Amino acid sequence: MALHFIDDNWELKQKFISFHGTYDSFHGMYDYFCTTFTDVLSDWNVKKKIRSVVVNLDSEKVNEKVSSWMTEQGLVPFVSPLLSSLCLADFLESYCWNRSNREADKIRKAFDYIRKPANKHKFQMAIERAESMGKKVISRPLPEWLHGLNELETAVGYKEAFWELEVMDYEFKLINLAKEEWDKATAVYEYLKILNGAAQRLSDTKYTTANVFFPKVCELYLKFLLWERADEYFVREIATGVKERFFSKYWLNYKLYLAAAIVLDPRYKLDIVDRWYTEIYGTMADVRMKEIVDVLTHAYNKYAHDNCKMLDEMGRPCTSSSLQNSELVLYLKVPKIPPVEEFDVLAWWRLNSPIFPTLAIMARDFLAIPISAAAFKEGADIENIHYCSGLDVDVKRAVICTKSWLESSEY
Repeated sequence: MALHFIDDNWELKQKFISFHGTYDSFHGMYDYFCTTFTDVLSDWNVKKKIRSVVVNLDSEKVNEKVSSWMTEQGLVPFVSPLLSSLCLADFLESYCWNRSNREADKIRKAFDYIRKPANKHKFQMAIERAESMGKKVISRPLPEWLHGLNELETAVGYKEAFWELEVMDYEFKLINLAKEEWDKATAVYEYLKILNGAAQRLSDTKYTTANVFFPKVCELYLKFLLWERADEYFVREIATGVKERFFSKYWLNYKLYLAAAIVLDPRYKLDIVDRWYTEIYGTMADVRMKEIVDVLTHAYNKYAHDNCKMLDEMGRPCTSSSLQNSELVLYLKVPKIPPVEEFDVLAWWRLNSPIFPTLAIMARDFLAIPISAAAFKEGADIENIHYCSGLDVDVKRAVICTKSWLESSEY
């Protein structure tokens, strides 16, 4: 378990505070997370300081447990765990392809067939025969393990060779996809390739502040809407299923947290949210924008009350009504700065925190949300230590956590 935060010097930091290597399955990992999450935060006396939770587990059980705990703490007006960008990208890729169950199953059977030693030579002959006829076939060898988009990409690349192999081998003809099934698999591949590109742009972003993710997540969601208007009915069905699950589980949380983060970027403020919402919601954009403004106001009021730093024009503590004419309103009225690409949002808040002290506290919480897959770059190191049979759990925990605290975080 790692804490991601912006320190007093306005630098983005990550520190591991716990590691338990006792689970022996994915279900065990879910149980571990649910039963130890709050205990660890209590041991470190930081549970009241947690503002968001990002997990690498797509689990209803984890989401419900963490959401319930965050609501009990009353940490922010909108609370729910988020998936990391890497986990979200993997989920979208797998979910889209697995919705084509029949085609996926037949492709896997075809792969199993041509992997058999007795059939490898026949398949190579089929490839050469297709190429001699001017048909395009991918040249790379068939890997032993394929998943998601790679599985579909390889199948589409071998499609012409599969057609030739079924002419040569009647047994394979019983396995190979029919023309309609190949048409569906090919169309799904073309759409999934576009979606995967958007997901990878989200996932590959370097470890940085959360303000950069709002347009990337909106791009993904907008593609679901465009899929629903595709010519192919099966693409529309997949898009509707993906969008419904994405909307119910993730989109609502992402749009609230990440919209708040990008509003705290002085280059964009509410304008970029308005532009994306117009693309996504059309005539309902104004209604959705009001929701975001209400959420921001609610969050700001809570921060102002919790920190007791706000004074009115007479030098008295602000009341709920006077908070409406406060830092948030002033910040949104001040003209945006030029939208330069190389912009240090943390440096800007460091310089302007005396002007917007409460908003600066909000910025430190929201901008530190670790959506980027790079925020979890230690995963490989953790996995290597976890499977090291020569170390017991206590030693593994000490190695991982001490390493995190001794090293400077450079991303």
